[in-house]
This record gives sequence, C-alpha cells and structure tokens, in this order.
Amino acid sequence: MPFMIFFKPIADMFYSLAILDYAMMAVALVFFLLSFRKIRVYHVEDCLVFAFMILLCSTLIRSRSGFNHFIKMLSAFMLYFIGRGFYKDVPKAEKGLVAGNYVVLLTNLAMFVLGIGFVVWGNARTFRGSYFYKTDFSIAMVYVIASFLFLQNPPKLMALAEWAVILFLVVLSNTRAALLILVLVFGLWILYLRERETKKSMKITLKYALAVLVGVFAAIFIVMKILSLPMFENYHFITFRFNKLSDLLNASNTQGRNVIWANLLETYRHASWTEHAIGIDFISDVWNGYDAHNAYLKILFSTGYIGLGTFVAFILVYVSRMNRLTDRSLFYFNLSILLTFLMQSMSQVSIDFTQMTWVFMFFAGAAVSESYKRRTIQYHFNREMRLRW
Repeated sequence: MPFMIFFKPIADMFYSLAILDYAMMAVALVFFLLSFRKIRVYHVEDCLVFAFMILLCSTLIRSRSGFNHFIKMLSAFMLYFIGRGFYKDVPKAEKGLVAGNYVVLLTNLAMFVLGIGFVVWGNARTFRGSYFYKTDFSIAMVYVIASFLFLQNPPKLMALAEWAVILFLVVLSNTRAALLILVLVFGLWILYLRERETKKSMKITLKYALAVLVGVFAAIFIVMKILSLPMFENYHFITFRFNKLSDLLNASNTQGRNVIWANLLETYRHASWTEHAIGIDFISDVWNGYDAHNAYLKILFSTGYIGLGTFVAFILVYVSRMNRLTDRSLFYFNLSILLTFLMQSMSQVSIDFTQMTWVFMFFAGAAVSESYKRRTIQYHFNREMRLRW
C-alpha cells in the first residue's frame, strides 16, 4: 500500500499513459476490498461516505453516461476507506509520498533546465512541466511543498533550496490559485512551528475558520501586489484586478468562469425536482464545451442537493475528527491539503481529478481512524483509573 501512495504522484505526471491509471485503479480496488477486513467499527463519517458513493452509483444507473467521471469520483472515496483500514501504515505512506514528490520535483526541474515543458498561454510563456495543464503542475507543486513542510525534517539549507525552487516553478506556471494556496500553506507551517514551541495544540474552530477567510483575502492582496510588479507585467502574468470586493468574481478575475457558472445554475434551475434532489448526470455540467470549473457545481449536477449536503456534512464531521489528532504533523498536513482541495474546487472540478483527491482522501481516512484510536485508548485509560480508585 505505501508503494501506491509513492507511485501516485509519479503516475500523475504521465497522464498520456492511460494504462497507469487503469493499473492504479485495479490496485486501489484490491486494497479497498481488503480494508473492510481491517475496519472494526463504522462511524458517522463512514456512513456519509457510503451514502455519497451510493448516490454516485444511482446517478450512473439512471443516466448510463459519464462512466469515466463516475470511476474517478468513486475512486476518491475508495481511498478514504483504504486510509481507514490501513492507517497503521501511515508512517510508511508518508515516507513514500515524500519520496514520490522528490521524483516529481526533480523531474520537472530537469525539464525546466532543458527548456522542456513550456507552452504559450495567452500572451505569456508559461511552464507546465510534465503535466497536461499548468494548473495540474502548480497543484502538484503545492502537494510537494506540503509534504516537505510537514512530513519530513531536512537540513535548513536543503529546505530553503527546495522552497525556492518550488516557488520559482509555481510563479513560472502563472497560476494565481496555487500562489494563494502556497501563502496559506506557509501560514499553517508557521502555526505548526509555533505549536511545537508552545506545546499548545490548535483546534479548528469558527474563530480559526474566519481567520482563514481573512487570510485568503490577505493572500489575494499579497499575490496581486507581487504580480503587478513591472517584471511580471512585462511578461503578461495574470493578476487580480478589482476596485471593490464585488469585482473579485468578475469576468477578468475568474477568466470567464462566472459566465459558465451563471449559465449552469440557470440550466439546473430548470431541472426536475428529482434531479434537484439526487442529481442529473455526470456530463450535464458542460456548457459550450467547458466543464463547470467548480467542484461544488459538479457535485450538484451529479448528486443533487442531497449529495452536496452529504459531502459538506462529511467535511464538517471530518474536521471535528482532525481536532482529536495527537500527531500534529499529520494534523497540519491534512489541514493543508484539505484547504488546497476546498479552494481549488472553486475554480476547478477537483472532485473529478484523482491528482486532487487520492492523497487527500487516503490521509482523511487515516486521520479518522487515528482519532478514534486515540479516543479508545483514552477511554480505557480513564476506565482503568476509575476502577483503581
């Protein structure tokens, strides 16, 4: 199983070799079936995931279309149960993920040095490395930096060199969302270091959720100011342009996504009440050849209000379980990739990309198992102390 986590980021680079995706799916299916022998007790999170998987299956049966989308979305939740069942292998999986991400980083750095992986996007010459699209590359770099920050402890000079290379490559990709997320991930890293010094564990509360929201706007301001420097303007880098808050979602800043969203919501408004409840299909979120560019709209079109509500409920319950983690590196890594997924879902159908879901859902399942394991140990300890008293 750790080898699967190691190989996943490497397989994502070779998107043109479909055989790798099929092989990964087959391996994941085997571990998914084996995981049920290891999970002793099922909890509310598991029921929510099961419910969402059933909704996905019902949509496929009703529409009989979009099988590829169905498989990719379903496989993410298979990884959740693999994480639940094989959570004891998490230390090995963490090392495997870090090793796989080193392969990703070095491969794309070599491509940059050789002048390979550049493409003209609009008026800018952007770097996409070994990936199909610049966003895929930049999100891969975010996962790389998150794993380096929270799952290993390299010498300081080596860490600084890694950060510099990753930041440089992400800037070359001309992807604003990735820069925003990088700012937040480094913010979490600062909190992680502070927690190690103070020995006071942070809990995700409404106060911190609001702080993250403020942090997002601060990150937008920082990225906007940086990319507006003449050195970036001359190379046609994309930046945010707004005079008031409502401008943030205009056509320029969303690169036309707001038009797609408005038309898809209008289409959904005319659907039947059953389609509102349990979804339409996996392909109706396409407008004029463009997909929804929003994972929440994708979930809405695929599983309806019930599916979207189930997914949101899972995220909320999962966050409450994360608060019980005593493994703080796992806590902050999970939080960083959760924020990456949730933020990227606003501009990309991330639920439909295994690059965005497999690692996230595997460690989500592992975190849930770990949190219940700690609670069980504490329960038996307290019970023993009461009996002794």
